Amino acid sequence: MKTGWVAPADNFKQVSLRHLSEDADGNIWIAGQYEGDRSGPFPVVAVCVSRRKINFIEYEEKSRSLVKNYAGSITVNPLNNQVAVTFPRDNRALLFDSSATANQKISASQDICGVVTVGKDFIFSNGRGDISTQNRHLTHHEGLAFDNHLALSSAWI
Repeated sequence: MKTGWVAPADNFKQVSLRHLSEDADGNIWIAGQYEGDRSGPFPVVAVCVSRRKINFIEYEEKSRSLVKNYAGSITVNPLNNQVAVTFPRDNRALLFDSSATANQKISASQDICGVVTVGKDFIFSNGRGDISTQNRHLTHHEGLAFDNHLALSSAWI
């Protein structure tokens, strides 16, 4: 796992860690927002291993430009240890294996923000009323706008 990126300590006063998800090994995955200088990418995805130290995730080159220092939501799929993080300011979600954070995949959807697991898959919602997987559109709800808080009823599972 590529972790360990460290920013100057004074930069962290402008980081807001807002979203948490636990993986099968008990590690806590964190997504947040950085409201400081936006001239470069600031990592807003981290993992807390053994409940001791927070390690920020290094993005692959293809992923760096998409984050815009703002993560909308995060979840870990307990069946396959895949992590999904949404970045609504860039209309994308980043998916990767929690053990490596390598081979990051990008899924695009306008204003994507909510994410939840169903089986071995992820379901995403957006601010335009759409619900989809990373591979296909499922439904549209005219006049609704979903935010980052997403849960599915048993009717969807």
